[in-house]
Amino acid sequence: MALEKNFAPLYGIPEESATGTSSGALGCYLYHYGKINEEQVSHIIFEQGYSMKRLSEIQVSLAIKKNKIFEVKFGGRAMNLTLTEVEI
Repeated sequence: MALEKNFAPLYGIPEESATGTSSGALGCYLYHYGKINEEQVSHIIFEQGYSMKRLSEIQVSLAIKKNKIFEVKFGGRAMNLTLTEVEI
């Protein structure tokens, strides 16, 4: 398990409470640099959102063939906290 933060102030995002794309990328990074092994890649857990008091748990699974990542899956549960409408 790892704690992570994702933010993009340039785009008006001070911090996100959950982000699968960052979790998937971090899982790939950890495998690529030998921080996790092939036995661990099928169930990686990331937690995010503590500082926002909106805790999330994101599950990541990597599929490996011949020591290379060929598939990344991520998911978790979600809960609506706000509703925003944008008129175009």
